Amino acid sequence: MVVILEAVKKDVQQSYKNISKNISGFRNRYAQRAFIAEIVKSVCNDNKNNILVAEGPTGTGKTLAYLLSCIPVAKAQNIKLVISSATVALQTQLVEKDLPAVGQFSGLKFSTAIAKGRGRYLCPSLLHQHTTDTEQQIDAFASDDYLTATLKQLLKQFNNKEWNGDKDSWESQIPDEIWSKISNDRHGCISSKCHYFRECPYFNAKAKIEEADVIVANHDLVLSDLALGGGILIPAPEDTLYVFDEAHHLPDKTISHASTWISVSGTSSWLDKSDTILKQCESILQETDTGKLFSSADKTRENMKTTMAEFSRFINSMAELNQPHQAETTLRFPKGIVPADLQTQTRELLHATQDLEKQFNKVKDRITKAVTDNEIPSVAAEGVLPELGAGISRLSNVSDLCFHFSAADDENQPPTARWLTNTSYRDSSDVRLFTSPISAANFLQQTLWQRCHGAVLTSATLMTLGNFRYFQQRAGLEESPHTRYIHLASPFDFANKSTLWIPKMKSEPQQAEAHTKEIIEMLPELITDNTGTLVLFSSRHQLTEVAENVPYFIQDHLLIQGDYNIQTLLEKHKARIENNETSIIMGLASFAEGIDLPGELCSHVIIAKLPFPVPDSPVDATEREYIESQGHNHFKEIVLPQTCIRLIQAVGRLIRSEEDSGKVTILDRRLVSKFYGKQLLDSLPDMRRVIE
Repeated sequence: MVVILEAVKKDVQQSYKNISKNISGFRNRYAQRAFIAEIVKSVCNDNKNNILVAEGPTGTGKTLAYLLSCIPVAKAQNIKLVISSATVALQTQLVEKDLPAVGQFSGLKFSTAIAKGRGRYLCPSLLHQHTTDTEQQIDAFASDDYLTATLKQLLKQFNNKEWNGDKDSWESQIPDEIWSKISNDRHGCISSKCHYFRECPYFNAKAKIEEADVIVANHDLVLSDLALGGGILIPAPEDTLYVFDEAHHLPDKTISHASTWISVSGTSSWLDKSDTILKQCESILQETDTGKLFSSADKTRENMKTTMAEFSRFINSMAELNQPHQAETTLRFPKGIVPADLQTQTRELLHATQDLEKQFNKVKDRITKAVTDNEIPSVAAEGVLPELGAGISRLSNVSDLCFHFSAADDENQPPTARWLTNTSYRDSSDVRLFTSPISAANFLQQTLWQRCHGAVLTSATLMTLGNFRYFQQRAGLEESPHTRYIHLASPFDFANKSTLWIPKMKSEPQQAEAHTKEIIEMLPELITDNTGTLVLFSSRHQLTEVAENVPYFIQDHLLIQGDYNIQTLLEKHKARIENNETSIIMGLASFAEGIDLPGELCSHVIIAKLPFPVPDSPVDATEREYIESQGHNHFKEIVLPQTCIRLIQAVGRLIRSEEDSGKVTILDRRLVSKFYGKQLLDSLPDMRRVIE
């Protein structure tokens, strides 16, 4: 390993020199070099499961640092490098900009592939079915000339190799009503037996992944692979060095990925129509020896229909779900404990669903075998398998929900949140069942950290209240012995280029009406003419109240989140600033993290109040119960760290480059009056502070 380490260091140093010499305007950043050195030291040694957690503020050059270090490390150890991001935007930037630049200017030799879920790729078989006039064609678009024309345009460009079948590479957004008909899942696919296998975008992309040195994925895909056991969609964890960019999203992504839900009425409705699927499958086989197979499947289907009807009657008879004059009622089970009678009903539905899922899979296997044995043409199977596969997926989802809803939780682990909702419509209602873990720690620890060759986790916001403890707990890193934590210094001169101002106010946010009124009164004095201002709110109600009641000369300059899509809003804002006009963007939490306004586009960030989360979901309530049952303080352990992250992100909208300057104004006196105020202030960048 010593020999490998020295060789890696040499490669990294040379590639950095090449980059600094070949890229015009390259800035030699100390924090970037420090990050590179820490990566090599942390993940290139004799230990397995080496993990580096690095908080790098905006401007530290994190992306280039992990590319220049991790590519040589992975190649030297004969493992794959998987780079995972939380957003499509960063995934696209890596593939189209960052990796090509490194390949061109660093001297490093490597191959790259992008990994996406099967649902992001066209199924050529389905596209041909929907653009060919046959009796078997699902005529979903006959009455819509636009949709029909779009399908034909997709086919033309795909056949002419002008489009690669990747949904994200199409020139405009493909409507879901079209894409749902021409994309497939694993249950509806016969893989190499398909007539269009050689030109299949998904399998061609998968082949590139198997050969690539560097694979660019996203958190959802990585989690899907881990849930399948690892090594199915991307290389196995044992053979992989991971980089998780935007790593602060990973715990929430994990919880969301493991959540399940079903609609009672939706499942019942599908069951009523599911006999059509079996009849279509039986018709293409046209054999006498399949009678038993299909009669058994139909009998099992009828049994599930009966069980589902009984389950529906039981659910709809629950008095707690039938509250008069309420459009939606939520029934959460404290500590995730489901009543015994409902648990019994759910287990019965689980067994019936599993039986039908087995029957559907037997039908799929029989059709696949018939294609393999040349008993039926592959095109016949391709006509029925997508719908059969969709049925298998639905049954699998019902099985997962029923299992997690009726299972007993491990007493040594956080519980699963379980709840029901009843939504009333004009003439009907629909009950839905939900389950969700409240913690990602155990899943990530067992499926990822204990297995991976190594991992680098980085983001601008991993520390809260001055330490990594909150992220460590949420990400399941407490029991990972070979984990290092570092904070990279920001290259920005906050002290001389920015000011944090907390003005005097008569009210605090708890006095909602008075606080909103005071913001309306103060805002005209806070806005500087001919500049860009971002005003961030924690609630849509307060945003609307302020926007509708500020003076007209302020309203004329407002751009409100939701009135336009983000791209249009930013274009309008940029045009105003370029014309030396005043422009004021008003937005909510998503703008505190997902909007970039460099230079003159934003010289003032106004934060209406501290962005405390509102823990009103069933998952939040179950988490609070669990935290307090362990003798801990929910506010200090969960609410305050979450608020700290959100506040750091909001303040971070101001300085996006070394040339930026401006002011942040926080209209919340709790930073001064409450015990936690100093902790939050100490977590913010070292701006010049004016506290009245």
